[in-house]
Amino acid sequence: MRRRRRRSHKGTENVDRWLVTYADLITLLLAFFVMMYAISQVDAAKFESIARSLAVQFTSDPSIIELGERAHIAPHPPEKEGLDLSQLDHRESEGEKGEGDGSSKRDEELDALYAKIKRYVVENQLESDIQVVNARRGVEITFAEHILFDLGRAELKKSSEHVLEPLVPLLNELTNTISIEGHTDDLPIVSGRFESNWELSTARARSVLNFLERTGIDPARMVIVGYGEYRPVKPNDSADNRQLNRRVNLVILR
Repeated sequence: MRRRRRRSHKGTENVDRWLVTYADLITLLLAFFVMMYAISQVDAAKFESIARSLAVQFTSDPSIIELGERAHIAPHPPEKEGLDLSQLDHRESEGEKGEGDGSSKRDEELDALYAKIKRYVVENQLESDIQVVNARRGVEITFAEHILFDLGRAELKKSSEHVLEPLVPLLNELTNTISIEGHTDDLPIVSGRFESNWELSTARARSVLNFLERTGIDPARMVIVGYGEYRPVKPNDSADNRQLNRRVNLVILR
């Protein structure tokens, strides 16, 4: 008896199955781009509301965030801050008439103070030792090194007190912040008392601050800065220029 051969029935292979995967990929890409487009549309009203809420939480002053511009320091920081930032040279918009009037009044007060300090310098024949400039940042009083300090030292000379003390009543006429800034030349420190010109310039500024505090200036109004040799007024290429670079600036800020 012959055995019957069983025929294998193989199904026809589906050669179009890749279309399913391709269709899924296209659908996912479409969904992805729709999502990207949706999140790119910013709701301006919601953004403004969130920004102002954050400003109130962190500063208690919504003006800390200006939409569409760079964030900047609020013109009226909390009174707890030691540094009165309202005295710095920040200009308000022309639409805020009240603020503009206040700024103009402060400028007039600084102009009057500049005239009084200038008169004091002239009457005491200190023009060669003290320079007074009514600058954009405020009234700058520049003291030559030799009128306040001995070379390489940070202790005020006894004679310097007679120069600084008459300025105290004038400085107390306003409440503006006073920046006390020390400068040196580029010669390296050799005395061993200070590691660098940074330390010498900062120590000199601190000495002036301590004297002004003892004679009646509110310490909350004052800040000190040590610039070392890095803010020269002349190139450090001669003895005369180096002498001009060794100085202390006292700036009544706007």
